[in-house]
Amino acid sequence: MSEGRPSSARRGYDADWRKRRDEQLERQPWCELDAERAVRATFPEYPTAEATANLLAYAFKWMEPSATSFIAGGGHVVRRAGTVDHRKPRRTFPPELQGSDAPGGSEHPDNLRSLCHSCHSRRADDKARRA
Repeated sequence: MSEGRPSSARRGYDADWRKRRDEQLERQPWCELDAERAVRATFPEYPTAEATANLLAYAFKWMEPSATSFIAGGGHVVRRAGTVDHRKPRRTFPPELQGSDAPGGSEHPDNLRSLCHSCHSRRADDKARRA
């Protein structure tokens, strides 16, 4: 662990977070960014959010629970998610370390999305480059 970054538990990723993460992955087991890319490439004329939701609902209903990926239209691979990401980033540190008025996203399911490891890593790398 680097000196500048507290442990995940210290940053608020505790048992409550693990429960919310597991609930999110149960609600949506497929990578939402993979699905969004597949929809944009295959159906550029459709609203992305609605078409992505339809693709993911179809996969949730019809894919075998043991499947690790599926091929969407145009040959785009949609992988099984294993990570949960905040759409609007949560506070970097708990209020006692950062101040209770610091902005940040909530833990509400609408602020969470399921991602595969590859998409989550790419997103984290992009965020680090911007910082």
